[in-house]
Amino acid sequence: MNGAEDAAQHTSNKRRLSVGPDDDADANQTSQDQSNIPFKLTPPADAELFDYKSIILDNHEYKLRDNLAIESTGTEPHHGELLRIQATKNDRRNVYLTVRWFYRPDEIDGGKRPHHGHKELLRCVDHTDRVHVASVIGPSHIVHLVAGAESNLTGQGLYWREEYSAMKRQILTELPKYCLCKRPENPDLPLIQCDTCERWFHADDCVALSQTELPPEEVPWYCPECLKGVNGQSLVQQSKGPAPKLPTPGPAKVKATKKQTKK
Repeated sequence: MNGAEDAAQHTSNKRRLSVGPDDDADANQTSQDQSNIPFKLTPPADAELFDYKSIILDNHEYKLRDNLAIESTGTEPHHGELLRIQATKNDRRNVYLTVRWFYRPDEIDGGKRPHHGHKELLRCVDHTDRVHVASVIGPSHIVHLVAGAESNLTGQGLYWREEYSAMKRQILTELPKYCLCKRPENPDLPLIQCDTCERWFHADDCVALSQTELPPEEVPWYCPECLKGVNGQSLVQQSKGPAPKLPTPGPAKVKATKKQTKK
């Protein structure tokens, strides 16, 4: 099935479609008659479908491009972006929604990476499905976190930074890399900046600083390379010879975790 382009071409200026509680009850029965993936649905081949710009479900209006929480066969719901709303004429029981999925990191090829946070999703660019309206649990609040702004994230909400191709089985987004390990930032974990070279480092994994060991703002911090210096001598403190001229260190800079970011 085509994705956003297909939805854009077929979406008309039709009225909103309202689905009431009684309609949901009948729709649930329809949804349960599907295959081993109960939320997926194929309308009858001879059905004449009409497109809508929005739908009201449980007194909440969903518009195209909104994110939805969708029932799953597991313990956690699926999440998808609403691309298309279709229904047969005068039939509010069988409403078909085309969604483009978000993947959890453990669902992608190769599994979760070290830089993936607990609440992180990946936006899949090429996997869409048609689902029944009864499978909608509610709205899904997913923040698009711009790469490099991880320190602005706060709260426990869902977010995505990377796009993923299910067909190519690969991550499409290149995130900035930091530290000696040359890996992206995990928004759940702090980075700390060296006061000499001004590079960022993974505090826990790479420079062995736990949350309780992070230096106060007024205390300078130096990375292992700057401490080691040239020819094994410290650039910060040498036992012989004159001390090298260093930039005057400012306060230790730590990228705190989970600060607020705007959509």
